[in-house]
Amino acid sequence: MSVSILFVGASEELSRTTGSVAYQNEDARSCVEIAVWHTVSNLAINDKNYPLTVMTLLLKFCRYVGPLRAMHFALIGLLSITAVFSMGAMQKTGLMMFPTLIAPAIVPMIFFVLPLDMMMCRIMMSQRDETTQKRYRQMIRLNAVAFAVLLGAWLPFYSRLLSG
Repeated sequence: MSVSILFVGASEELSRTTGSVAYQNEDARSCVEIAVWHTVSNLAINDKNYPLTVMTLLLKFCRYVGPLRAMHFALIGLLSITAVFSMGAMQKTGLMMFPTLIAPAIVPMIFFVLPLDMMMCRIMMSQRDETTQKRYRQMIRLNAVAFAVLLGAWLPFYSRLLSG
């Protein structure tokens, strides 16, 4: 198997035979090590024999949904957990300021962002191959579930707020 690497404008041909690689200089070796590490790290998460841990599942999820959606879902999880602590008296100092002042201000923004993301997923689905369409359908479902969780967690707070 032969590997071609473009390094500083020059193409160096490296041959790999039975696990040994011939390097022409040290810079080419570091480039190969970086490329091999990147390939191995990608294969390690997708490998069927790799032990399933919480971290590997989180990494698979983050790679599947993308980093921005992963952070979005993490924020939704944090906001859903803090909904429990928002029923008390309003706190203007300390850590309790987050669930009583900050989180209730962020939740309506997220309520608007989730349907917009679902609409953008639907738009991005059009005229794509079947695997891409399947991924976007799953993103729409995940957003719908996140919307339902967020609505269920914060509905008592907002109903109490609006009722007086």
